[in-house]
Amino acid sequence: MLKIALDLRGSEQSPLPEIEGLSLFLQANKDTIIYAFGIEEDYFLIKKLLKKYPKRLKFFVAQTYITMKDNPLKVIKDKKNSTIHFAMRSISKWGLDGILSCGNTGAIITLAVMFLKLLPTLRRPFLIKELPAKNGKKVVLLDIGANPSLLPKDYLKMAVVGKIYAKHLFNIDNPKIGLLNIGEEEYKGTPLIKEAYQILKESNLNFSGNIEGNHLWEGKVDVALCDGFTGNILLKSSEALASLLIDKLKILLKNNFMFKLFYSLSKKSFKKLVNSFNYNNYGGALLIGIKGYCLIGHG
Repeated sequence: MLKIALDLRGSEQSPLPEIEGLSLFLQANKDTIIYAFGIEEDYFLIKKLLKKYPKRLKFFVAQTYITMKDNPLKVIKDKKNSTIHFAMRSISKWGLDGILSCGNTGAIITLAVMFLKLLPTLRRPFLIKELPAKNGKKVVLLDIGANPSLLPKDYLKMAVVGKIYAKHLFNIDNPKIGLLNIGEEEYKGTPLIKEAYQILKESNLNFSGNIEGNHLWEGKVDVALCDGFTGNILLKSSEALASLLIDKLKILLKNNFMFKLFYSLSKKSFKKLVNSFNYNNYGGALLIGIKGYCLIGHG
C-alpha cells in the first residue's frame, strides 16, 4: 500500500477543503494509507472518517500551522511544530511515499529540500505542470513558481528533468524542448535568456529554440522552459482566462435560444469542452528534482 502524508492546514480555507477531498479519495481508493497532519481542533472534524477508515487513515496533531502570509524562511525556524514540518519529517522517519499540501509554496519547497534532499547535480527543484494544447496534446511547463529567478545553467538542468518527465508521462522518445521568450529569434530576450539559449543549443537535447506564449497552446513543443516568475504569472493568467470563457459560455446558454438548442443537442461534448478549460480538473503541481514525491495543490 502507498503511504501518503496530507497537510490538513495548507489552503486558505483549511481544513474543510482538505477533509472533503480526503473523504472523496478514501471512497475511491482502497490501496493507500493517508497520514493526515492537523491541529488539535481538526480531530473533531475528521473523527467520523477515522472511525469509517481505521486502517487507511491516521491522524497526527501538530501545535501550529503555516499560513499563506507567513515568510517561508522565517517560519522554518519559528514554526518547527507546524503541520507541514511534522508531515515532512514523517516521510523519511516512517518511510512514507509522498506528501500533498495546498499551503505556502515557499515553505513547502524549503522544507522539501531540507528533509527530502535534492537529486545530484541540481541546485534547486522545479515545479512542473502539464497544459492542454491542440489536438488533445499536452505540453509540460516548468518552472511555474518554485524559482522566481534562475541562472543560465539551471535551464539545462530543468530541460533534462522536463525531458524525463515528458518521456515517461507521454511516452515520447525524444521530447521537443522550447525556451519561452518574447520572440522566436535567437537574438531576442534578456542577457540571461540568451546565455541559456546557447547552453541549450550546444546540448545533446532536442532543443527547438525559442517559443512564444501562443506556441504553448499550439503544442509546438513537448516541454517549455521558463523561470518561476514568468511561469506562475502565465499559469494563473491562463486559469483566470479559462474561468472567464466558461462564465461567458454559461451566460450565452442562459440568454440565447440558439445556444440552448445547441447545448441540448450536444450536452456531452459541451461539458467535455468546459472541463478541458477548468483548471480545477488538472490537480496540483509536482515538485520535481527532490528525492521523493511532493505535490503542491492550489491554495
